[in-house]
Amino acid sequence: MTLTLDLSPEQESRLRAQAAAHGQAADQYAVSLLDGALNTSAAEQRPFYEIATKEEWLAAFGAWTASLDPNTPVLLNDSREVIYED
Repeated sequence: MTLTLDLSPEQESRLRAQAAAHGQAADQYAVSLLDGALNTSAAEQRPFYEIATKEEWLAAFGAWTASLDPNTPVLLNDSREVIYED
């Protein structure tokens, strides 16, 4: 079976870098990744919080906070002035 993928330049670059790190050509490495994904059942996959390193957690948290809209209105005003009204 032949499969054609449309990868962004960034994705292609990462694939080539990871393939080189594993001593494989990009297409061979992509096939091995796909094979691994197909051979792993949902029950065998461990969630991110179980396998992530401290650096991965920090990167994921940073990406999540960067994705938040800074203009979201404050839903709760628990400032000192409101709590201790005169």
